[in-house]
Amino acid sequence: ELHPSTSPNGGLTDIDCRSKIGDTGGIGPIAPIVSMSFAPNGRFLACFTSNSILTVVSTTFESKVLEFNTSSGSSSPPRSMGWCGEDSVVLHWKNLGVLMVGPYGDWLRFSYGNDSAVIGHGGGEDGLKRKNPSNETEVYLVPEIDCCRIVTPTSVEILQRVPPGTADLLRIGSIEPGALLLDASDAFDSGSPNADEA
Repeated sequence: ELHPSTSPNGGLTDIDCRSKIGDTGGIGPIAPIVSMSFAPNGRFLACFTSNSILTVVSTTFESKVLEFNTSSGSSSPPRSMGWCGEDSVVLHWKNLGVLMVGPYGDWLRFSYGNDSAVIGHGGGEDGLKRKNPSNETEVYLVPEIDCCRIVTPTSVEILQRVPPGTADLLRIGSIEPGALLLDASDAFDSGSPNADEA
């Protein structure tokens, strides 16, 4: 099977993606690719195979960045697949919802439709549940450079990774300049005499 990919000289070239993806890590034989999506920066390619494996490789096919098995949720391919920024892939299945897979295999799942919206993270726990009052059935993913818009008949939501600067600011025990300034501001607001030292 031949599929187009970017070449180092900026043009297009035909390559056999399945052979370039290579070893599946004991998951089974390499299955046909049913969906592909390039990252906004053009450095990565997400491939979804018919045996429910999401594989992210560099566009030069020199390195495999991620391999994620989605077969426990669905054996069918997603209705749509796209990127959320430059480092996470978002997939949508009808009646199962939206799955966001991060660069280290971390994931979040959001359900859309008649059932409860489930916010899950990582290890398979379903996490927090909230009722979804509307009967949203059609979900469209609109990848953007820094986020992914989730469009339904009644709403438009933005799904975005927490920026590293914000994560550094709010991380416990952070010594980043912004975190120190936030600590000093909190101490000043509370009237602490340590506000001048922080």
